[in-house]
Amino acid sequence: MMKLTPFTLRNRYMHDLLSRPDFRAEADRDLAQRSVAGLFSYFVLWLIIYSTREHEINRVLMEFLGFLLAAFAVGRLYLALRFDELYATEQRRWRFLFALGTVMSALAWGGVCAMALYFNQLGPTSVMVMLATAGIAAGGIVALAPAAWV
Repeated sequence: MMKLTPFTLRNRYMHDLLSRPDFRAEADRDLAQRSVAGLFSYFVLWLIIYSTREHEINRVLMEFLGFLLAAFAVGRLYLALRFDELYATEQRRWRFLFALGTVMSALAWGGVCAMALYFNQLGPTSVMVMLATAGIAAGGIVALAPAAWV
């Protein structure tokens, strides 16, 4: 019977590198800098979808999701811009808050995507949402590369 191990040699090497505090701090700094570029992409895409919708959707829920996207973007921007100050005081807390903001943004965008698909089936708005989601996912893979923990 073949025994499966959770890490390949490359993953063990990366794990060893990220266990060093100086490399971990540099990876987190890089992550904070990369995150600024895509912070408001969710909210801008939400504005486009909200303004071009063809069918009447639940406006209150859609506006709530837009507010959440904007709030998470502002929180992540705060974490990125004040990285040196916040990271110096408590690294684990910064990582937790960054991961929380990233996951919550993804969940809110998932709600927007689900609403578009529910109300518009495979209409133009839903196709636009799916294309935007694919683009966000592709960009997220590159932007979050320094953080295997997210």
